[in-house]
Amino acid sequence: MRCGLSARSAFLFFLACATTVVHGQAGVELTELPVPYYSGSANPNNTSVSLWGNRALVRSDTGPAYLFERQTADTWIKVDELVPSSLAGCYSVSLSCDRALVSTLLPEAAYLFERQSNGAWVEVATLTANDGPDATFGRAVSLSGGRALVGSVDSNPDPAIGLGSAYVFERQSSGDWIEVGKLPGTTGPGNDFFGRSVSLSCNRALVGDNNAASVFERQSGGAWVEVATLVEVSSLGAFGFSVSLSGDRALVGAPDNNPTSAAYVFERQPLGAWDEVAKLVATNVAGFDLFGWSVSLSGGRALVGDPDYIGPGIAYMFERQLGAWVEVATLMASDVNTSGFGNSVSLSGARALVGPGFSEYAYLFARSGCCGRVYAP
Repeated sequence: MRCGLSARSAFLFFLACATTVVHGQAGVELTELPVPYYSGSANPNNTSVSLWGNRALVRSDTGPAYLFERQTADTWIKVDELVPSSLAGCYSVSLSCDRALVSTLLPEAAYLFERQSNGAWVEVATLTANDGPDATFGRAVSLSGGRALVGSVDSNPDPAIGLGSAYVFERQSSGDWIEVGKLPGTTGPGNDFFGRSVSLSCNRALVGDNNAASVFERQSGGAWVEVATLVEVSSLGAFGFSVSLSGDRALVGAPDNNPTSAAYVFERQPLGAWDEVAKLVATNVAGFDLFGWSVSLSGGRALVGDPDYIGPGIAYMFERQLGAWVEVATLMASDVNTSGFGNSVSLSGARALVGPGFSEYAYLFARSGCCGRVYAP
């Protein structure tokens, strides 16, 4: 069954933690139940939810990351809790098929989990930087097949420069995961926080800072080379604060806490250049918002979060139509107690997962009449 988002209309899913499954008809909002999602972190992170096909991964700063799976057309249940061997609270998460990547900042590491034949998820590797510990390793993570990308905003040898880096890991035939590349920040002045946002798509990597986003490609010999620097000179926001990569397209967020906030779409041209093709802005900007705080791209759809929109927050869905990018839906939580909705977003096909910064829920949206709504209390 095809799932999508209708204009100005979407359904809300509550993902919580237990084994009971409550069924509901499409369009019927179910009772809210708590989940240990955020307990009020001072600096909420914009890569704390991940959606891949029929699976959803939700970070919790109380310990594990919670994994949910779609069972039937209208049932989503929690199937596992991914607990890093360090027992530290999770920071960033990413899903790709039967693998999950979860980072912690204390200690500074990223942990690979794989789904076993019996359905259990088992930790199979711990990823750390070859050049030593760094307190921000794991600030952002991205997983694509047998590759992992981990951002570190303070990995430069000279702390005063603070350019940061991103580290590429690959799964070997033996099952081991090894570091195969370090992508350095070289595009801007010091303290740009290069590595604060990362995205991986097959043989390409996108790494953001506060002024630019860099595209890297894997060469035939295995080396990773920077092939483009994405910039927007008219942007007044933190261009590169959030990034997402999907094939030959890139989406870069530039939240500015004012009406100039935006997100930008870039496309790779036949000769290899990356050109800006669209500037995405909200149609109902309500003053000093954070549109672009989080972004996610999936084919011809883009999802942009604004956790500061009139308090509760909001997320916007855009679609590419006849070459133009058009806003087709605004996603909002019906829970009036929600705060920071849109702090993190993830898009997979025609489903959208939105995580608030200070709330007990993550929210999953799909087109009317498609998937129903279910939570697992």
